[in-house]
Amino acid sequence: MKKVDKEYNDLGIAFLDVISCGFGAIIMLVILAKDTPINGLKQESTSKNVSGYEQNTSMEIAELEGKIEKLEFERTAIENRLKKLESKNKEQRLAIAANENKIKKEKNIREVQSTFSGGIPVDRDYVVFIIDTSGSMKRYWNVVIQQIQAILKIHPKIKGIQVMSDNGEYLLEGYSSSWIPDTKLVRDRIVQKLLTWSPYSNSSPSEGLERALRFHAKKQASIYVMGDDFTGASYDRVIQMVNKLNPLEPNGQRRAKIHGIGFPWGIDNRFPTLMRELAYRNNGVFLTAKIPREEVIQ
Repeated sequence: MKKVDKEYNDLGIAFLDVISCGFGAIIMLVILAKDTPINGLKQESTSKNVSGYEQNTSMEIAELEGKIEKLEFERTAIENRLKKLESKNKEQRLAIAANENKIKKEKNIREVQSTFSGGIPVDRDYVVFIIDTSGSMKRYWNVVIQQIQAILKIHPKIKGIQVMSDNGEYLLEGYSSSWIPDTKLVRDRIVQKLLTWSPYSNSSPSEGLERALRFHAKKQASIYVMGDDFTGASYDRVIQMVNKLNPLEPNGQRRAKIHGIGFPWGIDNRFPTLMRELAYRNNGVFLTAKIPREEVIQ
């Protein structure tokens, strides 16, 4: 009886072991079956979220870059437009300044013409300019050139021109033994040459007058002497030399008319004193040049 009970007990324990193992296996399967799909879903969801964020970020960056590129293009276009406007304004300012200078010069020439036409006779076919080229005269050099232009304009068509320094040095050396022909091209050339002409000068028109009367007064000529000082030792010597080379003709006139144009500088008015006397004796006039303040070179 005891032996049967013992076998029965052993069989019950074994059965319980089998049941327990089976139950444990079932639980394990349930747990595995539950966890595996959930973990997979979480990983897939996380991956999709990261991918979507990266895609959105890339799109925003691309959009910002497009806006930046557009702004850069607009900025470049505005800068180019400003440069064009600045260039146009500069050209307009230069044009206005050039026009103002032109008007100013024409006004000065008209004033000189008005003065000369009212006092200087223009009845000669040849014109000679004798110009003091000393340093003090360079202060008024623009006015000197304007005076020459104005004198030439008030004359009718003339046959010849000559320009020399007070020392007798010629502006155009190629015409030292002849007259410079009067053409517009030649007049322009004379003005251009005068701009840089700077021969030696002793502020005495004696030498220039002597050369002009010896070589260029055989024709009916008007001689214009421009200066601001006379440094010679004697008025009488110059007057006597001129009387000898430009004597009175039977009709009471002299072949050359001598005019003086004075500039403000000299000591004791020596240049005006000499030129007034020479102009009086040689059928000419003496005038004082008007010097606009802005034309004085400091």
